[in-house]
Amino acid sequence: MGRIIYVSPRTKAPVGGIRTMYRHVARLRHHGFDAYLYHVDQGYRPDWFQEDVAMLYTADLRAPNRLRLEPDDHVVFYESASNSIRFFSQYKGATRHLFCQNHFLMFDALHDLGAANWQALDVERCFASAGIIARAAETCLGFPTVPVVPYAIDHVCFRPEPKSLRIAFMPRKRPDDLEFIRRCFSGAFPDLAHVAWTEIHNQSEERAAEILRESALFLSLGRREGFGLPPVEAMASGCLVAGFLGIGGREFATDANGLWCEDDDLVGAALKFGQAVRWVESQDSAASTMIDAGRRTASRYTIETMDAALIKYWREATLSVQPQPLSARAPRL
Repeated sequence: MGRIIYVSPRTKAPVGGIRTMYRHVARLRHHGFDAYLYHVDQGYRPDWFQEDVAMLYTADLRAPNRLRLEPDDHVVFYESASNSIRFFSQYKGATRHLFCQNHFLMFDALHDLGAANWQALDVERCFASAGIIARAAETCLGFPTVPVVPYAIDHVCFRPEPKSLRIAFMPRKRPDDLEFIRRCFSGAFPDLAHVAWTEIHNQSEERAAEILRESALFLSLGRREGFGLPPVEAMASGCLVAGFLGIGGREFATDANGLWCEDDDLVGAALKFGQAVRWVESQDSAASTMIDAGRRTASRYTIETMDAALIKYWREATLSVQPQPLSARAPRL
């Protein structure tokens, strides 16, 4: 059985999709697969989460007149991996996969490279991180079957603790909208001016989880999401969640587990969030009921569930029986 090489984006910012790639590699190696994370910057390892995975860099793969790849290797691209696709095109023998975590980005590399479809880039298989993404990829990308490997939440890290009346939020997807929403909130609910707002931005996974554990509420600012992990992590942490789903959040959202509003209904978001704060502050039973529903939703996203789908996908993709432990194999590099 060959190697499985996930190509990471170059960005070093904390992003849930990148965290998921590293988690896949770690779990694959745990189950005996020869899996690696490829990063273009020599020696780079992320410092914003704790996951020690096997890394490959350009120098590890480059050889005179070719790449150090074998026919039984597998290379996993992300949606906008244009430069890495060019790099790996120096060798045609390995099997290419697309791991699609956001259907809003699924044409990015095709546009950059002037390709009609992913198959023209020698990508043979696709898998996705949510059902809504898989359905889009099957319909629009020409892959007959797109298996889903669902997200996993670290429930040891993202867990409820005693709360303070604090609003946690991640502004990355809607920085301008956030100011509008906060002004609407202040105008409509002047009596709630004492409520603290805590930003989560460019912080470690542990620090983000700590803020969620301590915060009673989470304002979801998703936009054009493939899934949208932050509100589910907030649910797991026992927050009352309100705000936007970014389309992809329809995968997990119900009327019971959050106060959701239509995308770009900024005034509506402020009003719903004011309602959420009032529920929490008055200890209304509606708040505890919704928080409990959110925790039940988040409980579906476990390492065990992800592992089952991940291992099934790669066993089928590699046509492999039970892989040998890594300690029993000679090194490839």
